[in-house]
Formats: sequence, C-alpha cells, structure tokens
Amino acid sequence: MKHTRDDALREIMRRSEIIMERKERRTTRILASMFIVLSLGVVGSISAFSRSAAAVSQDSVMGSFLLRPETMGYVFIAFLAFGAGVILAVLGIRYRNRINRERMVLKKEKEGEKEDDEM
Repeated sequence: MKHTRDDALREIMRRSEIIMERKERRTTRILASMFIVLSLGVVGSISAFSRSAAAVSQDSVMGSFLLRPETMGYVFIAFLAFGAGVILAVLGIRYRNRINRERMVLKKEKEGEKEDDEM
C-alpha cells in the first residue's frame, strides 16, 4: 500500500477544504454580483421615478419626500451602507466559521497524535 490510513485521511481533509473554499468563493462572487445588479436597479428606478414625478408636480412618486431629487444622494448612500453592512456581516460569519473549522481539524489531529502516542 502506497499511503497509510493517516495520510489518506489528511489528503481527504485537504481536498475537502479546497472544495469548501471554492464553494465559498463562488457564493461570495454571486452575492457581490447580485448586490451590484440590485444597486444599479434601485438607482436606475429611483432616478427614473424622480424625473417623471418632478415633471408632474412638486411631490415625488407616491408623495414620498425621500424620492425628491435633492435627497437622492442620501437615499443612495443609505442603500450602499446597508448593502456593505450585509456583505461584511456575511463575510465575517464565514471567516469565523472557517477559523472554527480549522481549529476543529487541528484539535482532531492533536487528539489522533495523543492516541497514537499512548498506544
């Protein structure tokens, strides 16, 4: 046999980590892309509504003072801040989960070494 059982288990763990990292990167890219598309959609729709409403009357669409042209910048910054907060929260949770997973692997390896030493 070319590899021992421990070598095979380490290789399996290494490959599973690579697969999980790829999935996390893919998910992060998808979330970032969705945020960008939604941001552009919201900005486009707000600007379209505020232009058409400004021509009709002084009040904007549905009487909302937030969609007036003067306050557009504030709404946009609030939207971006919320999106950035969500993305940072998701990335922080993933980072914490990854660190915990690495600690568990190290702990299992140490326990395995202790069991081998005791025998």
